[in-house]
Amino acid sequence: MVCGRVMRVNTFETRRTVVLIPTFNERDSISVTLDAVFLHAPFVDVLVIDDSSPDGTGKIVQSHPRFGEGLQLLMRTQRTGLADAYRAAMAQALDSGYERIVQMDADGSHRADELTKLLGACFSDDVLVIGSRWMPGGRIENWSWFRQLLSRGGNRFAQIVLTCKLPDMTSGYRVWGHDALRHTLAGESKTMAGYGFLIEMAWTHWRRTGGVQTVPICFVERSAGKSKMSGGITWEAARRLVALRLRGSRPG
Repeated sequence: MVCGRVMRVNTFETRRTVVLIPTFNERDSISVTLDAVFLHAPFVDVLVIDDSSPDGTGKIVQSHPRFGEGLQLLMRTQRTGLADAYRAAMAQALDSGYERIVQMDADGSHRADELTKLLGACFSDDVLVIGSRWMPGGRIENWSWFRQLLSRGGNRFAQIVLTCKLPDMTSGYRVWGHDALRHTLAGESKTMAGYGFLIEMAWTHWRRTGGVQTVPICFVERSAGKSKMSGGITWEAARRLVALRLRGSRPG
């Protein structure tokens, strides 16, 4: 079910923008994240996609002062993963006529003060902008050497398997132009989950257009809650990427 009404909001470039924030048990961080987004980008709408969090994340969103006035909640009855949550929200955003669609984490790792920088790089409806940790000017705060090795290794693996040179294919901080997202959703395999979904979406767009805009960001390790990253998730993403490449999947 969808809670809250869709609002038309004028942006500083007269483009309608929505920030998609998937959540599961994010009660300790969601209010801070929403406040930061509306502080730094008051012209955007926000759609929170909650997988019926048992900690009451959805209720916190509904109690926010902006709820119903640019803040919406898509409450899903089953937890089927990050990829399915994003697919549902992206389809709703496209149907609602948004021209720029942002992907952003709920835990504060994606800094809201960098949002307008990413939006500014989305200069047409057929552009994908990725906030990159692994390029000049990008950095990570408070990660262990193992987490950095895992992230760099995962990106390098994806680059080799998919013969793609994008610097940060697993970054979840992104801005899609309307047409870019529509073509990419039509071309993706629908088999990927979690971080594999992020990689395939970037790859699908890159193969169709030959380019992706990258903007350096500072990624900050979450200060509340528990990371959902695990070795099992990483291995599953790697396995599916190899299967995708062997099938010779072609974007639409």
